This record gives sequence, C-alpha cells and structure tokens, in this order.
Amino acid sequence: MDIIKGKVLFAVPKKGRLYEHVMAYLKQADIAISRSSRSDVAICTSIPELAIFFIPAKDIAYFVGQGDVDFGITGLDVIKESKVKVEQLLNFDFGCCSLCLQAPIGSIKDISQLSGKKVVTSFPNLAKDYLSQQNLAKLPEIRAVSGSVEVACHLGLADAVIDLVQTGETMRAAGLELVDSILDSSPVLIANHNSPHKNLIGVVKRRLEGIKISHKYCLIEYNIKKENRYLGEKLTPGFQSPTVLALEDDAWVAIKSMVLKTSINRLLDELPKVGASAILVHGLENCRV
Repeated sequence: MDIIKGKVLFAVPKKGRLYEHVMAYLKQADIAISRSSRSDVAICTSIPELAIFFIPAKDIAYFVGQGDVDFGITGLDVIKESKVKVEQLLNFDFGCCSLCLQAPIGSIKDISQLSGKKVVTSFPNLAKDYLSQQNLAKLPEIRAVSGSVEVACHLGLADAVIDLVQTGETMRAAGLELVDSILDSSPVLIANHNSPHKNLIGVVKRRLEGIKISHKYCLIEYNIKKENRYLGEKLTPGFQSPTVLALEDDAWVAIKSMVLKTSINRLLDELPKVGASAILVHGLENCRV
C-alpha cells in the first residue's frame, strides 16, 4: 500500500470501549488522524511519519510480535494469551479487568472439583497454563470459543468458564460467581523488539505517558511560613520534590507540588492546620516528568 510506504506502523483497537479510550488518549496527545470512514488505515497528520492501523484487539499482540506493525495498544490478557515476545512500554489505567474462573453459583466450592470437567474460554492458552498448575487429578477439557463464554454453562457445554470480568454484572446476570482470579489486565503500549523506529515510538510513548500522568495528578500551590515549610512539604512531597519559591515577605515561601487527585480534599483539610494559606489547585492537561 503506497499510503503506508516508509511509515512507522501503529496498531490500535478497531472497536469497542478500548477503541474509545485509546482514541481519546491519542486526541489529547495531539496524535491527529486522517481516516476514511470505511478504511482500517489512517495517516497521522500531526506526525507524518506515522500510519495507524485499526485491528481487532485480540490480533494486535500477534502483529506486533511478528513485526507486521512496529507498535500498538492492546490488553495484557491478549498479550499473555498470544505467547509472543513484545516489549511492554506503558501500562494504562483505563479498561482494567480480570481474567477469572467462574462457575454456576454454589457449584464449585474448591478448584479440585474441576478435575475431569469441562471449561469453556476464549483464552485457551492461559486457561491451560492456569489449570495445569492446580494439581488436579485430571486436567479439565478446555473448549475454546470466540465469544458468549458466559452462556456455556447454561447450554450444558461447560462446568465452568474462564472469562474477563470488569464490573461483574455480566457474570452475575449469567448466574455465575467468581471462583478464582487468574490475571489482572489493563491496556499496554507494546513494541516489536526489533523495530528500527525506537525514536518515534519513544515520542509517542512519552506523549501518552504525559496524558496518563495528567489524568492522575494535579498541581497544588500555597503560601506557608518558613518555620512551617517542612510540615507542608511532608504533606505535599511532590512527584519528585516540591518547588519552593521565595516571597516578597521574607518570612513566607510559596510551595508548588504535583499531588494525586484522589488526595486533594484531604490536603485541603490538612494544609491549613500546618499554617498554609492561599491554597490553589490546578488541573493538568498534559505534562512530562
């Protein structure tokens, strides 16, 4: 394809919630895309050397591992299932889920009860690895399906299933319960070990990492008397260390610090107790650390 000749190839999920999250990240990172509505290939208009492929998430690890594309984003569960060797560059904090052993409520009290039974899953490699480590008298029969795993027990096809759980609503609606958690998974930026485009891949990684950090942190600043400075710094140690600035009033300093968003209300309660005033909180749109 002439459109991708000489380009660095970046694979992203083709559809679903993962697609939506990834596209939001790319937009915030100014990785702008020019794409025909029916095309699975797009050119990055803000980074002309970059071409983006829209591929089913379950195939991305394989394509990256084989070197068909240089790098991509997919779930850790898919990476582990594919058994390919890739370089894991950045974990994201959206789309988190767990690969779990599930069974009809009350049917499996102990994993040993799975001996010689039937297990349905979309992750046969991970299922085999997990079940083979359970010291079962007889390894269960593993049946691989591409979807609708949760209905297998109702249809009499399985005694248990191994599938992804995010909120647990689908599991409970199917009359299943959690027996064991196998793998915690989240999306990962991965690269082919032998890609000759490490520099550009690094640029994209740093952009996405900046967005990730900006989602998690904010900037707090306040004034505090010098005698109480270290009490303030103890509460707001910063990403690496706080910034301390002199004020015109020599008895005071100003402190700026990156802090977790989840800690803001606690800090707004605690900082005045150590003498802080003029406390301001600023959101971050992007950053580099």
